[in-house]
Formats: sequence, C-alpha cells, structure tokens
Amino acid sequence: MHTQGLVSPWWYVLSIIPLSCLGSSVTYSVAAVCLIADVSDGRVRSYRMIAYELAIYVGLLLGSLGSGYAYEATDAYIVFSISAVCIFTAVFLMALLLPESLPARNRTLSTPSTGTGVIAMLKSLWSTYSKPREHQNRFMLTIIMVVLLLTAFVSDGSNSVFYKFMRIKFHWTVKQFTEYETVGILVPAVAGSGGVLFIWSLRKCTNSAILWLALVSLLSHCSSSLMKGFALESWQIYVAIGLGVFKSLVNPMCRTMITNLLPADERGKIFALLGVLQALSPLISSTLYVAIYTRTLNTEPGIFNVFSACLFGIGIILLGTVWHKKSRNLVYYEPVFK
Repeated sequence: MHTQGLVSPWWYVLSIIPLSCLGSSVTYSVAAVCLIADVSDGRVRSYRMIAYELAIYVGLLLGSLGSGYAYEATDAYIVFSISAVCIFTAVFLMALLLPESLPARNRTLSTPSTGTGVIAMLKSLWSTYSKPREHQNRFMLTIIMVVLLLTAFVSDGSNSVFYKFMRIKFHWTVKQFTEYETVGILVPAVAGSGGVLFIWSLRKCTNSAILWLALVSLLSHCSSSLMKGFALESWQIYVAIGLGVFKSLVNPMCRTMITNLLPADERGKIFALLGVLQALSPLISSTLYVAIYTRTLNTEPGIFNVFSACLFGIGIILLGTVWHKKSRNLVYYEPVFK
C-alpha cells in the first residue's frame, strides 16, 4: 500500500466492499462455466472447461510476473490502474462479443415469480439442488460438489500458512517464494494444455475419461502435498510441483460432470450454490489450517500438508463411489463421464 502520500490505507480496504456486494470471483466463474456448458456439448465441453482453467493459470502467471516489475518501476496507483483497465477491457469484450446463451423460454421458466430477497434466492438454489432426480443423479451431484469443495478448502487453507511454513523451515526470502509460485503456476498451465491430448487419448481406451482424469488429478494433488509435508530440502518442494503436474484438471473435469448431469436451466443455480459454499470455505479452512500450523510449529510445521493429502484421499474415495454407482448403470452414465 502507498503510505507516503495523502491517501489513507483504509481506502484500499473500502474498495473491497463493492467487489463483495457484486459477488467477486463467484459471479464471473459461475457465468463463465454456465456459458461454456450452454454452448458446448459432448466431448467439446470437457476440452473447453480445460481451456478455461488454462486461461486462468496463464492470467495468474502473467500477473505474477508483471505486477512485481510494474510496482518497482512505478507505484501502487499504476498497478491498480493497470488492473482496472484489464477488468474494464474484459467487461467490454464480454458485452460486445458474448450473446445470452440460455434460450428465452428456459430463462422464463427458471425465473422465480415471487420472493426476490436473498433468503428466497437461497431457498430456490437449495430446492433445485435437493429435488428428486432420476437414477443416482442427486447422489452423483452431491459427491462431485463435495470433491470440488474439498479442493477449494485445501487450497484456501494451505495458502494461508504455506508462506510462513517456507520461511520457518527453509528460510526462503520473498523473491525465492515468488519464483516458486511462478513455477507452480507455469507447470499446471502447461499440463492443462497437455490434458486436452491426455483426455483425447483416454477416450480411445475407456468410456470414463473424465472420471479417470479427475482421479489422476486428485492423486497428483495428494502426492504433491505429501512431498511438501515430508520435504527436507528446498529442491524437494520443486519436486512437489512436478508431482502436482495434473492438479489443475480436477476442477474442469468435475464441472464437466456436473453440467452433463443437469439440464441447462438448472446449471446456473447449482454452480451459484457451489460458488457460495466455496467462497465461505476460507472462513473455516484458514482458521483450521492456522490452528494446525500453530500447534505443530515447534515439532513438525509441515503436518498441515499431510492433512491436505488426507483430504485429497477422501476426495479419491468419493470419486471411487461415483465410479461404483456409474458401473451399475453404464448405459445411462457412459455419456456423462466419457
């Protein structure tokens, strides 16, 4: 923050208020996923979900690399101005180039006639999620949503203490940690592009390519967390990045499964409910991870990474139950997971 000028740092805090009121990342992520689901079908949908995740990683990489140089050359005002210009450019391009993807008839049917308050909206989201569905769809939907919540829970919680862990155990500087983060973004981004080829190859060998790739991604997450937890040297942290090469693929694969399970007019509500839960998860995950890290600081500060691996292991077991349910009705579920 800029502390030498006339602007109080509290203005930076106040800037979060409109962002929070408009939904922050929940709003655009739900809109983006729903748009991809509406304009895609079959195998193309999973490829586009991967491309969306890849675009996020590329943006994070460019922002991570460029913001530091921009701040050193100028000041905080210029960095925030560049960020604002990028956001306005994105909004302009969306307004200019992207039409409404949901047909008018479905929009009319899915709009509630009464109850415009927040409570009524949340009730509508919950009723859409909890209503009876054919076959095992509601069970499948619940399990896949829990897997997505677990990955968000671990990511938010681990990020809250990982820098402290690296400072304490390996005595890393801010520059070393920034270099690590850059590599940590670059490797999954490259793997995301390779994931398109991977899933294309899997589809020639199995009728459950999407589910396979989600399982591989969770295994990648789990092995990476274990390596971080038991690392004794700095280079082993970079090995953990290599083990986590496929970690960027679990989100697009799970989202693809959800969109394949739901009709077009219900996807927005389910992803909105999921987005709200993911946005609230840091309230619990950050507190829990800080508590674990504080309790184990003097003995083994990397235990929280082992805890993360255990949660990913639970995710693998949950997807295993999805696989079991799918195998009992192959005719219906093969198009969902192929």
